[in-house]
Amino acid sequence: MAVTFQSDAWLGDAAFQRDAGFFRATFQSHAGFQSVTFRGDAKFGWATFKGHARFGSATFQHDADFGSAAFQREAQFGSATFAGRAQFESVTFAGASFPAATFQGYAGFRAATFAGAAWFELAAFERAAEFKSAVFRQGVGFGAAAFQQDAWFEKAIFEQTATFGPLTCAGTVVVSGAVFRGPVTLLFAARRLECQRAR
Repeated sequence: MAVTFQSDAWLGDAAFQRDAGFFRATFQSHAGFQSVTFRGDAKFGWATFKGHARFGSATFQHDADFGSAAFQREAQFGSATFAGRAQFESVTFAGASFPAATFQGYAGFRAATFAGAAWFELAAFERAAEFKSAVFRQGVGFGAAAFQQDAWFEKAIFEQTATFGPLTCAGTVVVSGAVFRGPVTLLFAARRLECQRAR
């Protein structure tokens, strides 16, 4: 049965020794998970965050699943560490900030929708990162972000003016099929670039 938090949920500095299950949970107000340690899997799939969601400096020691979650206010993951797979497929963000976040495992943002600004400054991606078919409706920033493997932006849609980078990628940056509906500046150093059928 899905859990509903009617008031603010503040769990700062808590530690979940096993899996943390918030599948389909509804946070009616603000949700604070700053500096929380998840020692098992963190399951937030299909959760709804109606207030600000703060995961700053949180540590996910195993997989973090936010698939199809809805963040109706800004989602903050500054300096968070994802040791396992970080799943954000089909997530809807009103605004998202991941400054200085570390993704030690696969980072999946496939088909995510960023209705507000999306910030990934100084983020470190140690495995493949996928933003395939993601939609960026406002500003997007990857300033000083570092990708140690491939970065996939295939079929992503950038609806407004975008400065993409500056970032570094030790593998391939893929923007094939991407759509840029406003002026875009691409600033990155990569081993290879694929941009077939980009518009």
